[in-house]
Amino acid sequence: MKMSMKSGGFWLILLVVILVNWGGNQINAWYMTLITGLLLGLSYKKGGLAFVSTLLASLLSWGGELVAQSFVAPVMPAANMIAGVMGFGTHAGNVVIVLSVVFGVLLALIGTWLGRAIQALFRHENRHKSYYAAR
Repeated sequence: MKMSMKSGGFWLILLVVILVNWGGNQINAWYMTLITGLLLGLSYKKGGLAFVSTLLASLLSWGGELVAQSFVAPVMPAANMIAGVMGFGTHAGNVVIVLSVVFGVLLALIGTWLGRAIQALFRHENRHKSYYAAR
C-alpha cells in the first residue's frame, strides 16, 4: 500500500500513534514512544515519511499532553521546582518543559531509526539471497 501525506491512512496512523503515546504516558509507560517509533520505522517503505510521522506524533503527544495538563494542573510550579533541583534556577520551568518534549521526540526518532535499520538489514539480506539463488 502506497502511503503519502495526502492519503487518509497516513493521518489515521498518526492519530493512532498519538493516542498510543498519550495512553502510555498516562500509565507511566513512556517507553511506548520508543515502540511506536520502531513500528513506524518498520512499516513505511520511505524513510522520510516515517521520520516525519514520528516527529509529528511525538511532538503532538508529548507537547499536547503538557499543554492539556497546564489547564488542570500546576505544571509550571512543578517545572520550576524541577529546574531548581537541576540547577537551572527556580524560574526556569520552561527549560524543563522543552527538555521533556525533546526527550519524547528523541525517544521516538531513535525508535524510528532502529526500525529503519532493521528494515534495511532484512532488505539487504533478501537482495543477496535472490542474487545467489539466480546463480
